[in-house]
Amino acid sequence: SAASDVYKRQVVKRTSACLAVTVALMLATPFAGADSLGAPVMEPREASWTFNVLLDDRPIGYHRFDLRGAGEVEQVDIEARFEVEVFFVTAYRYAHDNRETWRGDCLKGIEAITDDNGDEYRVRGAADAEGFSIERNDESDSVDTRCLKTFAYWNPEILGAERLLNAQTGEVKDVTIEALGPAPFDVGGVTVASEAYLLTMADGAIRLWYEQGSGQWLGLETRTRGDRTLRYEPAALPNPPEGMPLAEVVFP
Repeated sequence: SAASDVYKRQVVKRTSACLAVTVALMLATPFAGADSLGAPVMEPREASWTFNVLLDDRPIGYHRFDLRGAGEVEQVDIEARFEVEVFFVTAYRYAHDNRETWRGDCLKGIEAITDDNGDEYRVRGAADAEGFSIERNDESDSVDTRCLKTFAYWNPEILGAERLLNAQTGEVKDVTIEALGPAPFDVGGVTVASEAYLLTMADGAIRLWYEQGSGQWLGLETRTRGDRTLRYEPAALPNPPEGMPLAEVVFP
């Protein structure tokens, strides 16, 4: 019917606007000791985060982050798959694949491709002597900064940032991040002591939760257009809090 077609178009528009601001990841690597010459040896590190993504409490897909590296250089492979159905018909599909290279807390390179319900975005970027160069589809740009970060929620260092790179669109966003203080994070009937933060930008606001003490990222929540709720709940974490049930990964 005409009414259902209008509703489907509204779902696509509202969901797409929200997904454009959700991406990325990173953490610091510890020293593991010293080699025979006394030089520090960095232990190879691997860590994975997987989140089920819910729209108004309805599972629509997942967002996964896999980190590996040694020394100061680390690589993060990021994958997201969302699918929204309306009246048993797929109204919206989203696929995002992204590889980021980090040195410490600074982004050194990125290659990302996104299919946003048929609209394709390709982003490539690399740090250089002038800052950070970005190619997005047919456009080129440069950012005058020595230490650019993406929306790397898993790395608490982003909480001090004033600008972040959107890995989907290749745009650099001005952000304001406010500490909200202690706030419980509830998942699967279990409450985890956490600290909450509010990340605000022109596109809207995202609430983030980090475990008290460890600083581990636990999840996020944001309101989409049409007053719908998009929420990330953990299915896998590097160090799951004691007693927290981790759900099965939902694949649409």
